[in-house]
Amino acid sequence: MIQSKDEDKNYKAQGLHTIATILQCNKEMLYLAYEAEHALVSILNDYPGIKILDARTHSFGIGQGLTSILTLAESHASIHTYPEDYLMFFDLFTCGSFDMHEALVSDIARTFGGVAVNVQTIRRGL
Repeated sequence: MIQSKDEDKNYKAQGLHTIATILQCNKEMLYLAYEAEHALVSILNDYPGIKILDARTHSFGIGQGLTSILTLAESHASIHTYPEDYLMFFDLFTCGSFDMHEALVSDIARTFGGVAVNVQTIRRGL
């Protein structure tokens, strides 16, 4: 069991890991780094039980895709975008009791103007 330094919480070595493909996204949201990171941060900040520690986004050039990674107290979230195909991949792993992965995927898809397909959530840990 891991004791968080920020809070008085204990985390067991277990969690939920969700990956999703999101199709038919708004192309501009997939290559505008500031807008994509801001949208991702805003969505995750709306969920109780998620604490963002850091956010980093790398654009691969004008009109090209990007990768955005958020370090969470609970683990991580990331997006990898492909504007030429109007799609993105979303990844979320959380330890602790956060279990709103499906709702969060729906919010990500809606914000990026897309449709979530091939959503998979697995339980990980001991």
